[in-house]
Amino acid sequence: MTEPIPESPEELAAERETATHDLSAPDQRRALVAAGIGNALEWYDWTIYAAFSVFFADQVFGGSMGSAAIWASLVFALGFIARPAGGIILGNIADKRSRSLALYLSIGGMCIGSLGIALVPTAASWGVWAGVWLLVARIIQGMSLGGELPAAVAYLVDFTKPGRRARFVSSFSFTLVIGTFVGSLVGVLLTAALDDEQMAAWGWRIPFLIGAAFGLLGFWLRRHTPHSPPARREGGENALVTLLQKYRGPVLRCMAVAAAECLGFYVTATIFPQIARSEGAAASTTFAANMVGLAVMGLVVLVYARLADRYGLERLLAIALVTLVVVTLPCLLLVNGQTVNTFVLQVLVLFPMGMVLACDLLYVADQFPRAYRALGLGVAYTVTVTLFGGTAELLWNVLLENGITYVLPLYVATVAAIGAVVVIRHAVSRTAASSLGPTAG
Repeated sequence: MTEPIPESPEELAAERETATHDLSAPDQRRALVAAGIGNALEWYDWTIYAAFSVFFADQVFGGSMGSAAIWASLVFALGFIARPAGGIILGNIADKRSRSLALYLSIGGMCIGSLGIALVPTAASWGVWAGVWLLVARIIQGMSLGGELPAAVAYLVDFTKPGRRARFVSSFSFTLVIGTFVGSLVGVLLTAALDDEQMAAWGWRIPFLIGAAFGLLGFWLRRHTPHSPPARREGGENALVTLLQKYRGPVLRCMAVAAAECLGFYVTATIFPQIARSEGAAASTTFAANMVGLAVMGLVVLVYARLADRYGLERLLAIALVTLVVVTLPCLLLVNGQTVNTFVLQVLVLFPMGMVLACDLLYVADQFPRAYRALGLGVAYTVTVTLFGGTAELLWNVLLENGITYVLPLYVATVAAIGAVVVIRHAVSRTAASSLGPTAG
C-alpha cells in the first residue's frame, strides 16, 4: 500500500506539519549527531584539500607549481562530477529503502576516499599514475558526498517539529562550521609545527588520515541512530523521470538557492584564505582568521534560525541572500593581505553566509514531498554543487594565473542575486495565488 503524495502547495504544507516522527530529546540529539558527522567530514575534507593542495600538488603532479596547482584543482573539480551520480543512487535508496542505509553507504565511501588521498604515491615514484590514483580517490569521495547531504537532510526533516524546524535542521548546517573549523585548526597546528619543506614532503598527509578516522567514527555512530521509515512509492515507477516531470519547478528553484549557498560558502570560507595569501598574508594568519570567522558564522546560524522559525523561513532567506550580495562584493575586492584587513574581511564575508545556512537546507527540502525529498535534493543540490562549487577553486587559480581576480567577487554576487530573485518571486507568486483562493493556477 502506498501513501498519497501531496501535489499542491497546501498539501505540501500540511505534510510538513503532520508527517513528523516524534522522538524523545535524547533520540533527537543522537539523530542529529549521527547525521551531522558526515556533513562535518565533507566540509573538513573540502577545507583540507583547498588548504593543503598547495603543499601536495607538485608532489603528485610534478612540473611547475602553477601548473601543478591547476591540475590539483582540476582533479578536485572532476571529483565533483561524480556527485550527481551518488546523489541520484543514494537519494533513491534513501526514499525507497531506508535513510539509514543510504547514510551507511555514504560515510563508508567518504572514509575510503580520505584514506586513498592520504596514501596517494608521488609523481617521482609512480609518474602520471599518482594523479590517476588521486582522481580515483576523489571520485569515490565525490559519489559518497553526493549522497550524504540529500539522505541526511531528508532524514532530519522527518523528525522536525512545527515551530522548531529551522532550528533543528540548521543544527545540521552548524556541523558544516564544525568540519570547516576543525580543518582550519588542523591547518594552524600543522603549519605552526612543521616548516614548508616538511609539509610538502609528508605533513600534508596527516589531515587526510584524520579524515579517514572521523569516517570510521561516523560509521560506528550511525549504528545507533533512530530509524526513519522509508517513503513508500508506487512499485514500478522510474522515480527520476517522475521527479523531473512533476517537480521541475522545485528542482530549478532548489538549484538557484543551492548555487548561491554553495558558491558563496566555498569562496568566503575556503578560497578566501587563498585570496588573502595571494595578497601577501601569511598562511598562519589566514588559518587563524578563518577560524575566527567560522566561529562567528556558527553563532549567526544558531541565532538566525530562531528568527526564521519566528518570522518565516522564506522571508529570512531572501534577506540573507540580499545581504550576501551587498557584503561579499566590496569585501572580496578590498582584500590586501594585511593582518587586520584579513581578520575583519573574513568575519564580514562569513556573517551573511551564516544567515543563508540557517535557512537554505530546510527551504530546499520543503520544495519536495517526503516520497521524493532525498532524490530531489540528490538531483538539484549535487548538480549545483558540481557546477558551482566544484569549479570554484579551479576558476580562482585560472583567474589568479591571468591576473583578473576581480572577476570572482562579481561572479559570487551575481549568483547570490539570482538566488534572491528566485526566492522573492516564488514567495510573491505563492502569496498571490493564495489570495485568489484554492482554485488559482
